Amino acid sequence: MFESRDVTGGCSAKNGAQTDSEPLERQRSNRCQMGRWATCFRAAGAMLVYTTLARLTEVVTAFGVVGGNPTNSARLAQDTPLRPNPFGIGLVNLWGVPSQMDLARGLAGDRGWVLLTLAGVDNTTTSAPADWVAAVQQATQHNLSVVVRLSPPWGAAYFRDEADDLSVTPRTQFSGLAQAHVAVVKGLLTVVPVGGTSLYVQVGNEPNLCYEWACEVSTPSPLSSAIIAAEYAHFFSQTAAAIKALGDPRVKVGAAALAPGGCVQCGCCGSPNCGALDKPGATGVEFMGQMMSVVPTVYEGADFLASHSYPASGIGFGFNAPYPSAGPGLTYYTLELAKIGRDIPVLITETGWATSQQGLPPCTEDDKATWTVAAYTEVWTNDSRVLGVMPFMLQDATWGDKDGFEYVKTNGQVAPVYGAVATLRKQQGYGPNAVVTTPVRSTLPRKNIVGFHLGPGGKQDGVDVYLKELDAAGVPFSIKNVNEFGALLHLACQLKNKSRIPHEIIWRSTNTDVPPNMPNATAAAEAHWVRVKSNMPQELPGVKDLVAIEVINEPDQDKCGWLSNFSLAISKLAVAEGWTIFNYGWSTGTPHVGASGPSCWTQPETKAFLSYAAASNSKVGIALHEYSLTLNITSQWPWLLGRYHFLLDAMAAQGLPKGSIPISITEWGWTECDVKLPPTEGVSDVDLVMHRMGEYSYDQHPEVRSAMMWYLGPWHCPISNNADQLVLPIANYSTSSK
Repeated sequence: MFESRDVTGGCSAKNGAQTDSEPLERQRSNRCQMGRWATCFRAAGAMLVYTTLARLTEVVTAFGVVGGNPTNSARLAQDTPLRPNPFGIGLVNLWGVPSQMDLARGLAGDRGWVLLTLAGVDNTTTSAPADWVAAVQQATQHNLSVVVRLSPPWGAAYFRDEADDLSVTPRTQFSGLAQAHVAVVKGLLTVVPVGGTSLYVQVGNEPNLCYEWACEVSTPSPLSSAIIAAEYAHFFSQTAAAIKALGDPRVKVGAAALAPGGCVQCGCCGSPNCGALDKPGATGVEFMGQMMSVVPTVYEGADFLASHSYPASGIGFGFNAPYPSAGPGLTYYTLELAKIGRDIPVLITETGWATSQQGLPPCTEDDKATWTVAAYTEVWTNDSRVLGVMPFMLQDATWGDKDGFEYVKTNGQVAPVYGAVATLRKQQGYGPNAVVTTPVRSTLPRKNIVGFHLGPGGKQDGVDVYLKELDAAGVPFSIKNVNEFGALLHLACQLKNKSRIPHEIIWRSTNTDVPPNMPNATAAAEAHWVRVKSNMPQELPGVKDLVAIEVINEPDQDKCGWLSNFSLAISKLAVAEGWTIFNYGWSTGTPHVGASGPSCWTQPETKAFLSYAAASNSKVGIALHEYSLTLNITSQWPWLLGRYHFLLDAMAAQGLPKGSIPISITEWGWTECDVKLPPTEGVSDVDLVMHRMGEYSYDQHPEVRSAMMWYLGPWHCPISNNADQLVLPIANYSTSSK
């Protein structure tokens, strides 16, 4: 929302006295004088300027802001068909909700984002107001992803005076307010569909601005930003914990977005605005540090980072800058992520240019459209951590019609930025009415799914060429790495993002091959999922929609029922956090399929897991290993290679839709230490299993998405030297039309 748009307007909003007779929109505007921040910030002194310049240098160095223009080179992005739709818009009021939702969906598209500002929570709140519930229901019915900002009543941000104990400063106990937020969330959840839909809850807004964490009862002396940071940290931690105690996986909780430029002191005079007692001069990142110094785990309770990354030429100043110099503001969220030390998903819940806000640099309506499209294409959609962007704002008489942030005027006139962003959204492949300008799937016949299994070391010459050539030809590649992320996985993710081809990229840690030996499979899954995440390289969470995780490796086939319960439990944990997961990792010749013991695929526990996987929208798959164990690739076919067909038969018998569960053969090949050479014979074997084995040929079953040839990594034998000889021939075979 924008009553806090004082990131450029100072710590308090003063433009004459507010009266009860003033229209509400005008009262909000009086709290949002945007021209004052630059002046206030310059007055803060040389030390702050030095700090800002140092941080700006970090941004230029780390994120490719060359000449003030953010480049694409420093961040991986997500593949459009796989990653969530990042387009969105913010609503600042709930009047005309159905028509506003029509406009929001027309702009943001299917599963695009809408921010609903729900102002009116206090410690007497016991339920969600009916209009709030209706707004969330309207948004979900319009197929929009919903973020709600829960805030105190307009002009009465007095949460500190609603603490449990008012005798202490800083305030540290907020159980009453926390339960008020829980009551609202419970009410909103009644209209959120079960299965695949989340409700993102932003708790508060910009508490580092004085009128957003104000004193209803004056204090003898002003409050420092450190005190306010401590109070908000306690409030958020307790509120987030209370909401999560509901145990509802649909709820995702985030702390308030902070103003990039905030206050070092607030007057606490019994009013939201205390004039000269409100002193600017601190950044939002510094406020984060003050929060964490008091409650070190405060951001561990956040499922996402809410950010107000407005276009600005500096950190906390220079707002509304033209796009070529706006990089520091547009990438401000990167400083926030670095500060909290977590690569959690980012929701930019305010951003954008104003065309007629007094005191800001000039910006025409055409500028706003052009610069916003550039920000999407060159900054936000090129960082996989940015889950959604909700510019400020769709419609409003003051912030829109008067100040120029609007996408649609209140009389229905559509601003150029609306059409420009909607067109970009369609061009990037998001419906409705998507116009895809680059292929989302290969237009070539599926020639080959056999790719390569990498490791931390070994001989890997030509793998970069393999990746680039298949991507350029519109052919999905297959690549898996263990333990490290590495340059080749980095390249694979970059290519997948840019081309939108459904390349298969899988990662596994050898430290998590074996699940915990615990009687309760669900408890084991919970413990193992913690281990998996603790072993992830730091790059991985930022590309979770590009890379799938294989969670165990070659387990005991005699524990099929327990492993299926384990797989169901760990899949639910992974999917709830946005991951794609491959289960089992059965070794060659396993699991039992009825010849040497009861078929694993037909056991009740496995059938329950398969039902869940089939309904997961391809987020839950099955990993198999298939080797011939000799240099005769068809040896014991289809009991070794081709064994996947037992799984397909079981799925068909269970009535599960064909293709509903992705299958990856995450280890594939001849023997542990050898491949078929010379390369022409190795490629011939690949062609044989792909196309010339009748009903068992891989090309007959598109749900078998990939096969990773063993092994381009360190081993006790020279397997990588041998397998590397097949890399370029496989690339040539995969891209040829013959």
